Amino acid sequence: MNLALNEIFENKEYKSLFYENKQFDLSIFKNKDNTLLAGLHDIYISKHGDELFVIVYNENNKSIIDICEEWDRRLSMFFNFGSNNRESLYKFKYNAILIVLDKYETSIEEYSVQSSMDTMLNVTRKIYLNYINEDGKIQIDEKEALKLPFYNKKYRGGNENNVLLEHLKALMPNPEKMSFLYDENNTKRGQRKFGDEQHKLIMEWLEDED
Repeated sequence: MNLALNEIFENKEYKSLFYENKQFDLSIFKNKDNTLLAGLHDIYISKHGDELFVIVYNENNKSIIDICEEWDRRLSMFFNFGSNNRESLYKFKYNAILIVLDKYETSIEEYSVQSSMDTMLNVTRKIYLNYINEDGKIQIDEKEALKLPFYNKKYRGGNENNVLLEHLKALMPNPEKMSFLYDENNTKRGQRKFGDEQHKLIMEWLEDED
């Protein structure tokens, strides 16, 4: 299932700095004609002002390393000169995340290698998302959305959940054969008392699970 990226942020009450900003100088992210710099999709800030998400594209199959270094340099300048209110900058300075949107599968390996090398400026954490553009809207798969630290997959009923439930039930001890494990008198920490036969049943169950 594809999800609109902007809606994911808005549903969690993140606000775009370009539409509701009153205290930051965003000129470093704009061209002289006031349009956004090439490759910049949006910048979201949390409702408490303590998280910043900078969303950029890799439109021309550029090096992921180059993209991250370019935006880290730009954000470093913003953190130092983006507002006269130093406290507002400090609140998210150490909780800034750069999201790189990429539709080129050839970049995945490079990104994975870069993530483990840590040769870039330590200005932001990095999240890499594959995306598609549907009618001008950025869409990502729900599996990609799970990479976002604030995103929680909504519970949905269906066969997938039923299969998982049955699998979990199969892992549990047989309540008829090992009812003593479900006895409330044996569930308090430090008060479990099992006889030799019960220990034998427990060991057989554990060996079966292996």
